Amino acid sequence: MAAVVLALGASLAWGVSDFLAGRSARRSGALAVLLVSQLVAVVLAAAWTALSRDAAPDAHAAILGVLAGLSVLVALGAFYQALTLAPMSIVASLGATGVVVPVVVGIAAGERPAAAQVAGIALATAGVALAARRPGRLPGPRGNPRAGIALALVAAAAAGAFLWLMARASRDSLPWAVLLSRAAGAPVFAIIALATDVRLRAALGSRADVVEMLSVGLLGFSAGAMYAASTRHGLLSLTSVLSSLAPAVTVLLAWRLIGERLDRSRWAGVAAAVAGVLLIAAG
Repeated sequence: MAAVVLALGASLAWGVSDFLAGRSARRSGALAVLLVSQLVAVVLAAAWTALSRDAAPDAHAAILGVLAGLSVLVALGAFYQALTLAPMSIVASLGATGVVVPVVVGIAAGERPAAAQVAGIALATAGVALAARRPGRLPGPRGNPRAGIALALVAAAAAGAFLWLMARASRDSLPWAVLLSRAAGAPVFAIIALATDVRLRAALGSRADVVEMLSVGLLGFSAGAMYAASTRHGLLSLTSVLSSLAPAVTVLLAWRLIGERLDRSRWAGVAAAVAGVLLIAAG
């Protein structure tokens, strides 16, 4: 049960974080959101690691943590940029399809979920896919929906790699795994900021913008920590699916708060995802 609670907590945190990131990216740019949110996550992870006093991981675990960080860097960069080009509900739904990676790896490694849980995995994954149809006339930012969808698929593949790598990197120490995954992107962020001359003061704008970007970082850090913890209490094939239901949260927030319309198929997708969660938890 701990694995289910932690994984669902990660989904909730990631879903709210993605929604806030989408709004911020449209106002201030995807890169500014990445820089601020990741800086917050690095600081929080460093503090957690220092307080935990865990021993430093061996080289193998450290490499896995760094690779997880590079994967999430690609995933977030592609995801935030996609949010500026296509409707949030579509981007969020497509971005979650990367869960196929850890599910396949977990089962290939010998995990054997119960029959009800297998049905739950299939139903939850189908629910996400159902919400990921071509955007049609859904309202969204003025951009290039096809490019947004392509970037969302890149984000999905990278996110799937992150889910698998993070599960392996966190076996010995959760704080170190989270810190390494977050710190891995710091040099890349610095180079990008210098190369593109990002002016954060102008991008931050109002106090509300600052609070929103800080919240994105806090929620992203919390989600990563809860997901890593969930993999230590349950099967990877199950926790990765439960942790990837964030699009249901993002889609509902986009519908409720910014008026993105949900047709019957998207409502059916959300319902299928919820039913899948119940089956996984019951198993």
